Amino acid sequence: MAVIRDLFKGADEAKNLNEEAKELLDNLEALATVKAEYFQQLIENRLRGAGVGQDQTVAISKIQSYKNVTKAYVSSDADKISSVVSGAIKGFVKGGSENIQNGVTSLLTEMVTALFGESEGSESLKNEYYLVNEGVALIRLDFMAWSRAVKSTSLTTKVEQVSAFCLYKATVDIEKLDFDTFLDRYQDIITAGHPDMPMDQVIEKCKADFKLFKA
Repeated sequence: MAVIRDLFKGADEAKNLNEEAKELLDNLEALATVKAEYFQQLIENRLRGAGVGQDQTVAISKIQSYKNVTKAYVSSDADKISSVVSGAIKGFVKGGSENIQNGVTSLLTEMVTALFGESEGSESLKNEYYLVNEGVALIRLDFMAWSRAVKSTSLTTKVEQVSAFCLYKATVDIEKLDFDTFLDRYQDIITAGHPDMPMDQVIEKCKADFKLFKA
């Protein structure tokens, strides 16, 4: 987990912060950590209940990995949001899937950029989940992000946004997956390998593989 205090480097620089600023920084750091841990609990509960009862989200068989990140940003760092999200994605989606990584990164970066576009003094929350291909497998990515704009004049020269991110990767439970949802994601795998295949053949191939996965 990234440490927000790392934004303030050097003993001399730390001494220049007045007591009010230090207290605010401690509070922001603690708040971001609590948010990240809370998101972790929310996502795990959501994954456990996925596809159960009236829940219409895609069920999973196993949580594979997760990552929590807390971060502080200044306005000049806004263009670095994409690289932070991209770095979080790497290692979650593997197996020569650069295009898939880029696609997921693009989706999450768009969401986070909107999050950081909120007005000063505001507090924002974003909550998303996606199904993506990893090789021939289907995985579920759950992502929660929180941001709060800082108003204190003692800190705004350094910190303008404080945030917490939580990302989970889980294996989709094929046994509980319906064909239409499978087709929506799996057809991309077929067309990537056979770009000239007619759509009716793509559907038949998906049906055959769907039965194979469920066997």
